[in-house]
Amino acid sequence: MVSTAHPLATEAGLRMLEMGGNAADAAVAAGFAVAIVEPTMNSIGGRNQILLRTGDGEVHGIDGTTQAPWDYDPATAERASYGYAVIGIPGAAAGLLKLHAEHGSLPLATIMAPAIDYAENGFRLLPADAARQASAADEALQFPGTAAAYYTEDGTPRRAGDILVQPDYAETLRKIVAGGHDAFYRGEIARTMAADLQANGAPIDLDDLAQYEAEESRIVLGSYRGYELLGTDLPAAGALVIQALQIMENFDPGSLTEPEW
Repeated sequence: MVSTAHPLATEAGLRMLEMGGNAADAAVAAGFAVAIVEPTMNSIGGRNQILLRTGDGEVHGIDGTTQAPWDYDPATAERASYGYAVIGIPGAAAGLLKLHAEHGSLPLATIMAPAIDYAENGFRLLPADAARQASAADEALQFPGTAAAYYTEDGTPRRAGDILVQPDYAETLRKIVAGGHDAFYRGEIARTMAADLQANGAPIDLDDLAQYEAEESRIVLGSYRGYELLGTDLPAAGALVIQALQIMENFDPGSLTEPEW
Protein backbone atom coordinates (compact mmCIF):
# COMPACT_ATOMS: atom_id res chain seq x y z
CA MET A 1 0.00 0.00 0.00
CA VAL A 2 1.17 3.54 -0.73
CA SER A 3 -0.17 6.47 1.29
CA THR A 4 0.98 10.09 0.99
CA ALA A 5 -0.36 13.60 1.51
CA HIS A 6 -1.07 14.04 -2.22
CA PRO A 7 -2.71 11.71 -4.78
CA LEU A 8 -0.04 12.34 -7.42
CA ALA A 9 2.72 11.35 -4.99
CA THR A 10 0.77 8.21 -4.10
CA GLU A 11 0.43 7.46 -7.81
CA ALA A 12 4.21 7.81 -8.24
CA GLY A 13 4.86 5.26 -5.51
CA LEU A 14 2.18 2.89 -6.81
CA ARG A 15 3.71 3.03 -10.27
CA MET A 16 6.99 1.65 -8.86
CA LEU A 17 5.18 -1.32 -7.31
CA GLU A 18 3.38 -2.01 -10.58
CA MET A 19 6.76 -2.04 -12.34
CA GLY A 20 8.07 -4.69 -9.95
CA GLY A 21 9.83 -2.36 -7.54
CA ASN A 22 9.84 -2.81 -3.79
CA ALA A 23 8.58 -0.64 -0.93
CA ALA A 24 11.83 1.35 -0.83
CA ASP A 25 11.46 2.21 -4.52
CA ALA A 26 7.87 3.31 -3.91
CA ALA A 27 8.84 5.43 -0.90
CA VAL A 28 11.66 7.21 -2.75
CA ALA A 29 9.45 7.90 -5.77
CA ALA A 30 6.67 9.22 -3.52
CA GLY A 31 9.14 11.27 -1.48
CA PHE A 32 10.60 13.10 -4.46
CA ALA A 33 7.14 13.50 -6.00
CA VAL A 34 5.49 15.00 -2.92
CA ALA A 35 8.33 17.55 -2.78
CA ILE A 36 7.05 18.78 -6.13
CA VAL A 37 3.27 18.55 -5.76
CA GLU A 38 2.91 19.78 -2.17
CA PRO A 39 5.50 22.57 -2.10
CA THR A 40 4.20 24.34 1.02
CA MET A 41 4.75 21.22 3.13
CA ASN A 42 7.57 19.28 1.44
CA SER A 43 10.84 19.98 -0.34
CA ILE A 44 14.19 18.39 -1.19
CA GLY A 45 15.47 21.27 0.95
CA GLY A 46 13.64 19.77 3.93
CA ARG A 47 14.14 16.70 6.08
CA ASN A 48 12.87 13.18 6.67
CA GLN A 49 12.93 10.19 8.99
CA ILE A 50 12.64 6.75 7.43
CA LEU A 51 11.66 3.49 9.14
CA LEU A 52 11.58 0.20 7.26
CA ARG A 53 11.32 -3.52 7.84
CA THR A 54 12.87 -5.86 5.27
CA GLY A 55 11.34 -9.09 4.07
CA ASP A 56 13.47 -11.09 6.50
CA GLY A 57 12.22 -9.04 9.46
CA GLU A 58 15.22 -6.73 9.94
CA VAL A 59 14.36 -3.17 10.97
CA HIS A 60 16.34 -0.15 9.74
CA GLY A 61 16.06 3.59 10.28
CA ILE A 62 17.50 6.52 8.34
CA ASP A 63 17.94 9.97 9.86
CA GLY A 64 17.67 12.57 7.11
CA THR A 65 16.93 15.51 9.40
CA THR A 66 18.24 19.02 8.94
CA GLN A 67 21.42 19.97 10.79
CA ALA A 68 23.06 23.13 12.01
CA PRO A 69 26.66 23.89 10.98
CA TRP A 70 29.29 22.69 13.46
CA ASP A 71 30.22 26.26 14.41
CA TYR A 72 26.61 27.40 14.84
CA ASP A 73 26.17 29.30 18.12
CA PRO A 74 22.50 29.72 19.11
CA ALA A 75 23.50 32.35 21.66
CA THR A 76 24.78 34.72 18.98
CA ALA A 77 22.78 33.59 15.93
CA GLU A 78 20.27 35.93 14.36
CA ARG A 79 16.75 35.50 15.75
CA ALA A 80 14.10 35.09 13.06
CA SER A 81 10.85 33.27 12.36
CA TYR A 82 11.43 32.86 8.60
CA GLY A 83 13.98 33.58 5.90
CA TYR A 84 17.65 32.75 5.46
CA ALA A 85 18.50 32.82 9.16
CA VAL A 86 16.32 29.78 9.92
CA ILE A 87 17.57 27.51 7.12
CA GLY A 88 19.30 24.30 8.19
CA ILE A 89 21.47 21.92 6.17
CA PRO A 90 18.85 19.96 4.19
CA GLY A 91 18.61 16.20 4.68
CA ALA A 92 15.61 15.08 2.62
CA ALA A 93 17.54 14.31 -0.56
CA ALA A 94 20.27 12.46 1.34
CA GLY A 95 17.74 10.36 3.23
CA LEU A 96 15.86 9.33 0.10
CA LEU A 97 19.08 8.60 -1.83
CA LYS A 98 20.44 6.50 1.06
CA LEU A 99 17.19 4.52 1.16
CA HIS A 100 17.47 3.86 -2.57
CA ALA A 101 21.16 2.94 -2.46
CA GLU A 102 20.75 0.48 0.43
CA HIS A 103 17.32 -1.02 -0.25
CA GLY A 104 16.03 0.01 -3.69
CA SER A 105 15.86 -2.24 -6.73
CA LEU A 106 14.85 -0.02 -9.67
CA PRO A 107 17.18 2.52 -11.36
CA LEU A 108 17.12 6.00 -9.82
CA ALA A 109 16.13 7.48 -13.19
CA THR A 110 13.00 5.33 -13.22
CA ILE A 111 12.13 6.18 -9.63
CA MET A 112 12.49 9.94 -10.08
CA ALA A 113 10.75 10.09 -13.46
CA PRO A 114 7.28 10.89 -12.01
CA ALA A 115 8.62 13.80 -9.94
CA ILE A 116 10.48 15.20 -12.95
CA ASP A 117 7.32 14.88 -15.03
CA TYR A 118 5.22 16.73 -12.43
CA ALA A 119 7.80 19.52 -12.23
CA GLU A 120 8.33 19.90 -15.98
CA ASN A 121 4.77 19.49 -17.25
CA GLY A 122 2.91 20.82 -14.24
CA PHE A 123 0.06 19.70 -12.01
CA ARG A 124 -3.10 21.26 -10.58
CA LEU A 125 -2.77 22.90 -7.16
CA LEU A 126 -5.03 21.40 -4.52
CA PRO A 127 -7.14 23.79 -2.40
CA ALA A 128 -5.10 23.36 0.80
CA ASP A 129 -1.81 24.12 -0.93
CA ALA A 130 -3.28 27.15 -2.69
CA ALA A 131 -4.61 28.42 0.65
CA ARG A 132 -1.21 28.00 2.32
CA GLN A 133 0.54 29.84 -0.52
CA ALA A 134 -1.94 32.69 -0.19
CA SER A 135 -1.58 32.87 3.60
CA ALA A 136 2.23 33.06 3.37
CA ALA A 137 2.38 35.49 0.45
CA ASP A 138 3.50 38.52 2.48
CA GLU A 139 6.62 36.69 3.64
CA ALA A 140 7.25 34.56 0.55
CA LEU A 141 7.15 37.47 -1.91
CA GLN A 142 10.10 39.05 -0.12
CA PHE A 143 12.29 36.41 -1.79
CA PRO A 144 12.56 36.72 -5.60
CA GLY A 145 13.31 33.03 -6.15
CA THR A 146 10.26 31.91 -4.21
CA ALA A 147 8.07 34.50 -5.90
CA ALA A 148 9.18 33.41 -9.37
CA ALA A 149 8.76 29.71 -8.61
CA TYR A 150 5.35 29.68 -6.95
CA TYR A 151 3.46 32.93 -7.60
CA THR A 152 2.12 34.56 -10.75
CA GLU A 153 4.11 37.21 -12.63
CA ASP A 154 2.27 40.02 -10.86
CA GLY A 155 2.88 38.43 -7.45
CA THR A 156 -0.63 37.15 -6.78
CA PRO A 157 -1.04 33.65 -5.32
CA ARG A 158 -2.19 30.87 -7.61
CA ARG A 159 -5.67 29.48 -7.00
CA ALA A 160 -6.83 25.91 -6.52
CA GLY A 161 -6.91 24.18 -9.89
CA ASP A 162 -4.21 26.38 -11.43
CA ILE A 163 -1.37 24.58 -13.18
CA LEU A 164 2.02 24.97 -11.48
CA VAL A 165 5.04 24.28 -13.72
CA GLN A 166 8.54 24.20 -12.20
CA PRO A 167 11.18 23.75 -14.96
CA ASP A 168 14.11 24.71 -12.71
CA TYR A 169 13.06 22.05 -10.20
CA ALA A 170 12.89 19.47 -13.01
CA GLU A 171 16.44 20.35 -14.05
CA THR A 172 17.63 20.05 -10.44
CA LEU A 173 16.11 16.57 -10.18
CA ARG A 174 17.80 15.53 -13.44
CA LYS A 175 21.15 16.56 -11.99
CA ILE A 176 20.45 14.42 -8.92
CA VAL A 177 19.62 11.46 -11.17
CA ALA A 178 22.93 11.93 -12.97
CA GLY A 179 25.14 12.63 -9.97
CA GLY A 180 23.35 11.26 -6.91
CA HIS A 181 24.22 12.52 -3.43
CA ASP A 182 27.32 14.41 -4.56
CA ALA A 183 25.37 16.39 -7.17
CA PHE A 184 23.22 17.90 -4.44
CA TYR A 185 25.75 18.27 -1.62
CA ARG A 186 29.08 18.85 -3.40
CA GLY A 187 28.42 19.68 -7.06
CA GLU A 188 26.77 22.45 -9.03
CA ILE A 189 23.55 22.42 -6.99
CA ALA A 190 25.52 22.74 -3.75
CA ARG A 191 27.64 25.59 -5.11
CA THR A 192 24.54 27.47 -6.23
CA MET A 193 22.81 26.98 -2.87
CA ALA A 194 25.90 27.93 -0.87
CA ALA A 195 26.47 31.12 -2.86
CA ASP A 196 22.87 32.22 -2.33
CA LEU A 197 22.90 31.31 1.37
CA GLN A 198 26.17 33.12 2.05
CA ALA A 199 25.11 36.18 0.06
CA ASN A 200 22.01 36.50 2.22
CA GLY A 201 23.46 35.95 5.67
CA ALA A 202 22.64 32.29 6.26
CA PRO A 203 25.09 30.40 8.51
CA ILE A 204 25.61 27.58 5.95
CA ASP A 205 28.52 27.38 3.49
CA LEU A 206 29.68 24.88 0.87
CA ASP A 207 31.75 22.98 3.43
CA ASP A 208 28.69 22.41 5.60
CA LEU A 209 26.78 20.95 2.65
CA ALA A 210 29.72 18.75 1.60
CA GLN A 211 30.00 17.22 5.08
CA TYR A 212 26.34 16.26 5.36
CA GLU A 213 25.45 12.56 5.40
CA ALA A 214 22.17 10.89 6.28
CA GLU A 215 22.82 8.67 9.29
CA GLU A 216 21.51 5.42 10.70
CA SER A 217 18.65 6.07 13.12
CA ARG A 218 18.50 4.45 16.53
CA ILE A 219 15.53 2.07 16.69
CA VAL A 220 13.35 2.17 19.80
CA LEU A 221 11.11 -0.71 20.88
CA GLY A 222 7.99 -1.00 23.00
CA SER A 223 4.64 -2.71 23.24
CA TYR A 224 0.97 -1.81 23.51
CA ARG A 225 -1.69 -4.30 24.57
CA GLY A 226 0.28 -7.19 23.14
CA TYR A 227 1.38 -5.43 19.93
CA GLU A 228 5.07 -4.90 19.20
CA LEU A 229 5.98 -1.24 18.58
CA LEU A 230 8.97 -0.07 16.55
CA GLY A 231 10.04 3.51 15.95
CA THR A 232 12.95 5.83 15.25
CA ASP A 233 14.36 7.74 18.19
CA LEU A 234 14.75 11.51 18.52
CA PRO A 235 14.58 13.80 16.65
CA ALA A 236 11.70 11.69 15.27
CA ALA A 237 8.68 11.11 17.50
CA GLY A 238 8.85 7.32 17.65
CA ALA A 239 9.94 7.22 21.30
CA LEU A 240 7.29 9.78 22.29
CA VAL A 241 4.52 7.81 20.57
CA ILE A 242 5.59 4.62 22.34
CA GLN A 243 5.67 6.41 25.71
CA ALA A 244 2.20 7.84 25.11
CA LEU A 245 0.77 4.44 24.19
CA GLN A 246 2.35 2.80 27.22
CA ILE A 247 0.67 5.40 29.42
CA MET A 248 -2.62 4.74 27.64
CA GLU A 249 -2.21 1.02 28.33
CA ASN A 250 -3.02 1.74 32.00
CA PHE A 251 -6.50 2.95 31.06
CA ASP A 252 -9.55 1.45 29.39
CA PRO A 253 -10.26 3.86 26.51
CA GLY A 254 -13.82 2.59 26.21
CA SER A 255 -14.67 3.58 29.77
CA LEU A 256 -13.27 7.13 29.67
CA THR A 257 -15.63 10.07 29.76
CA GLU A 258 -15.12 12.89 27.27
CA PRO A 259 -13.22 15.14 29.77
CA GLU A 260 -11.07 12.15 30.93
CA TRP A 261 -10.21 11.32 27.32
